[in-house]
Amino acid sequence: RNRETCMLIFVFTSVPLLFISGISWPGAAIPAFWKYFSYVFPSTFGINGFVRINNMGATLSEVSTEYHALWLQAGFYFLTTCFVYRWQILMSRKHVIERYKEMKNKESI
Repeated sequence: RNRETCMLIFVFTSVPLLFISGISWPGAAIPAFWKYFSYVFPSTFGINGFVRINNMGATLSEVSTEYHALWLQAGFYFLTTCFVYRWQILMSRKHVIERYKEMKNKESI
């Protein structure tokens, strides 16, 4: 609802997401639950792919897993956003029609 909200979310989630991505903390020491939980966030694949390309000299074909995972997430989150937005539009339309009927009933009385 406010412009600052996204910055607060970014500030408070960046450090935990950095740790569970496996870059600043050994990946073998991360419990399986947190490892699988980290796959929900694009930062995990983005960070790992970027580090492999930048520091290890990997090519795009060598980071194809991360690349495909990022595109899969982008598609999934896009479709989810479209469905939620459509649902919000339908609910808004429903409320407007109900309000219009209420106003029309008051007018006829």
